[in-house]
Amino acid sequence: MSVQVKFIVDNKQPLNITATVNVGAVVMYVTLSPGMSGLAKWQTSCSAGKTCSINVLTTDPNLYIGAYYYIILQSASGSLNMALSLNQVRKADLIQTGFVYKGSFKTQEEQVMFYYFRPPKVGSFFRATLRLTALTPHFYPTVLVQKNAPNSAPRQPSQSLHFPNYGNYSYMFGDNFTSVVQ
Repeated sequence: MSVQVKFIVDNKQPLNITATVNVGAVVMYVTLSPGMSGLAKWQTSCSAGKTCSINVLTTDPNLYIGAYYYIILQSASGSLNMALSLNQVRKADLIQTGFVYKGSFKTQEEQVMFYYFRPPKVGSFFRATLRLTALTPHFYPTVLVQKNAPNSAPRQPSQSLHFPNYGNYSYMFGDNFTSVVQ
C-alpha cells in the first residue's frame, strides 16, 4: 500500500515531517517527483508504537522554496494506521500604526513574507492603509490578507494565526496588476 501527499514550501524556515505509527510499519520518502520514491531527498521509517521524523534545516541544499514536494508513505506491513504532521514555523513581524517597515528577501528563491496587524479595538470600525513601495524595478507584489478573529490575543502569533495562501485568503491585492494599468 502506498499513499502520496503533496505540499509546497513557501518560505526558508526549518520544517519537520513526523509520522506516528499506531499499527503496522511505514517507510516515508520526501521527493520532488510524484510517485518516485527512488529519487527521495529525505527518507525514514518506523514501526508500530514509534514516531519517526524528518527535520529539514534552512541550510539543507535540498530545500527549495516554491517547489512542490511529495511525501510518499509505503506500508512495510499489511495494514497501517498512522498520523502524519508537517510543521514549518513562519516568522511573522508585527506591523504597528505609524511605523515604516523595510522588508527584504534573504535569498533569490524566497517568495513570501509574513506580517500581522492588530486592530485598535475589537468591534469598532477602523480604516487601515498599507503602502508598498517596491525597491526592485518591475517588481509587483501580491498581497494576501487573512482575517483572524481569535477570542483572545495569541501568545505566539506566528504559530497560532492562520496565514493566507493562494488557496485560502480573505482579500487579494495586486494579483493582476495589468488590469489596473490598462
